[in-house]
Amino acid sequence: MLNSDLPLTRIEYNEWGNPLENKETYEYLASYAPYDNISSIKSQQTCSILVTAAMKDQRVSYWHPLKWVARMRIKQLIDKNDNLLILKVDKERGHFGAENDQSKRIKDVALELAFLISQVQN
Repeated sequence: MLNSDLPLTRIEYNEWGNPLENKETYEYLASYAPYDNISSIKSQQTCSILVTAAMKDQRVSYWHPLKWVARMRIKQLIDKNDNLLILKVDKERGHFGAENDQSKRIKDVALELAFLISQVQN
């Protein structure tokens, strides 16, 4: 939201406001920005996390989840948290994953379910 050169940013000013021009809007958006609020998270209270990203995503640039995961891993080391933090980056897909390829969508769901099942089994 702070870089108006990125696709879709200016379009979203109608919905969220422009944080570059309005301090209140900036503070509101910053209050729930995942990357900026990592320091307030107690990582011992978090569970294992599967993060997915896509290189061709025009809504969420691939480096945002990469930066978030890197920062969370540092936090986990400091807090001595052994929960899993898995990052899967797809080089070919966009924001909505494999929109028209049913077998790829099934594989995505299978990965998510396998991850969830691995976390509830003791």
